[in-house]
Amino acid sequence: MSTFVTYLIVSFVEMVAWFCYLDSYYEMARWYFSTIGYWAAIFSYPIPFVLEMVHLYLKGSIAFPGTWAIYHMLGSLFMWVFAGVSHIIYIDDFI
Repeated sequence: MSTFVTYLIVSFVEMVAWFCYLDSYYEMARWYFSTIGYWAAIFSYPIPFVLEMVHLYLKGSIAFPGTWAIYHMLGSLFMWVFAGVSHIIYIDDFI
């Protein structure tokens, strides 16, 4: 649930800002990408990863949801690294 809420708040609004940017409304995209999108991609996207690590540490992979949590943890780690690195690399050029 935390993944859904985190990505809904950050990524959905960022997608709307991207569409505004493509439609030549630059101010919303410039503001959102450099403030909320940047910091949230770095500091809120690891929350699902950390919670799944805690679950696997406390319950192990034998307890439900077990191996699904491992796949989800690796997917959320990939999304966190990808979003964070792309924001860090491209935000200066974008602004």
